[in-house]
Amino acid sequence: MQLYIRVLLSTIFSPKNFSISKGILVYPGSWTAPVADFFGFFQPNTFPYAVIGNNQGIIISYTLNNGVNYISDLGDQTGSHFEILQAQQQEVDGAQSMKVLIKFNCKMYNSADSTDMKLITDGQVVTHFINF
Repeated sequence: MQLYIRVLLSTIFSPKNFSISKGILVYPGSWTAPVADFFGFFQPNTFPYAVIGNNQGIIISYTLNNGVNYISDLGDQTGSHFEILQAQQQEVDGAQSMKVLIKFNCKMYNSADSTDMKLITDGQVVTHFINF
């Protein structure tokens, strides 16, 4: 099961075109992680970015209105930073959820032309990770 987030507030991007994934929790025979494991997965800390071919780590994706897609795991992330600053346990429509405040900076690479790189600095997002 891969846990994705939906962006509730972003000071940088339109939420419909922006996504973050944070690794994978796998529990054979179950679609949801045990509550303690799920909440533990999002505790305040710094986290590494994923590298191409390995989805364990942070992957940020953004698609421009013209359809051009930029993804963080298509190139070097030296000097990049991703940190969960605050995490609060919540319940959303009966599902366990973590409301988190994230601060980040990273390099985003055009999925069709990896020489086209955009630098994101001082990114902040408030969002929910939902265990479903």
